[in-house]
Amino acid sequence: MRKLTAKIRSRKGETLIEILVSILIVSLSALLVASMFVAAGRINLSVRKMDEDFYHSVTEVESQTGTPQADEVNFQIKEDGFVVENGSIDVNVYTDENETFSGYSQKEE
Repeated sequence: MRKLTAKIRSRKGETLIEILVSILIVSLSALLVASMFVAAGRINLSVRKMDEDFYHSVTEVESQTGTPQADEVNFQIKEDGFVVENGSIDVNVYTDENETFSGYSQKEE
């Protein structure tokens, strides 16, 4: 504690080299922080683009636009581990333009 008090009350100044080193450290720190902001902006931009693509694909499938493809969904109903009923339902399958997502609806007879 005495050394700190003595240092504060001291009339000795900082040397030029100490000032230059401290300016260098502050400059490098500012440069690193600035580069982190730039990288975060790039990441944010790419994530926003991916989010828009995802939303567009999901909306396209949910709105069931485009030409559906006929298919069949098979199902099996079990009770207590035993198969009670097997069946199938005719469906229309809708996919987005990238064929990433798909959805289906029951065919109307």
